[in-house]
Amino acid sequence: MALSKGEAAQWVHAADLGSPPASRAAANRMSPAGISIFDAASRLQYCGLRFLQQFVSDVTLPVELDGREHIDYVATQVFTEYVRYAFPTHVDGLMFPSTQGGGNNVVVFVGPDACANARI
Repeated sequence: MALSKGEAAQWVHAADLGSPPASRAAANRMSPAGISIFDAASRLQYCGLRFLQQFVSDVTLPVELDGREHIDYVATQVFTEYVRYAFPTHVDGLMFPSTQGGGNNVVVFVGPDACANARI
């Protein structure tokens, strides 16, 4: 789940994002409980994970097909194009839970020129 505006607003000063007090420092891969260190990499990964969890939640919401669905799809279309083209490592597609009940949807980033009949 993403942070609410209220939760995000509390993190406005660098000191708020720094190392926790020793009394709140949990054991982790690099230090035992009670030893305070700043581990920015895991925080960044955690934020990315929270974003992706919220994205999956948003993309699996049903869309009312009332002629305005193109507006409801814009955010996920923009994100999909970003994932498809923004990374040096090629991303072949996305998979997410179906809104139609059960199963997953798979989006593969290929056009008609990359599709071929295969013998099974």
